[in-house]
Amino acid sequence: MFDLVLKNLRLLDYSDCVSIAIEDGKIAKISKSSIEGDKEIDLNGQLVLPGLIDPHVHFRDPGLTYKEDFKTGSMAAAHGGFTFVMDMPNTVPKTNTYESFK
Repeated sequence: MFDLVLKNLRLLDYSDCVSIAIEDGKIAKISKSSIEGDKEIDLNGQLVLPGLIDPHVHFRDPGLTYKEDFKTGSMAAAHGGFTFVMDMPNTVPKTNTYESFK
């Protein structure tokens, strides 16, 4: 038995609905057959996509946090489906040396 099973969902690679089993926070199985889990969620045919990556964000922290900081920027990214971001510093002071990075 799996920790969590997402049932009746669509993936880009499959034309039929499938189920995804999660164990210890990781995908353990994808199947067109029924899977049982401790907790089951029926997604009613919704499309499930992988998390997105944004390799160029400006969180403006430190120095310009009135525009955005790490907390608000990462919350906005997660809300939009991004699971990984890479900050490109645009801050005051500038982060263009090792000492200023530290």
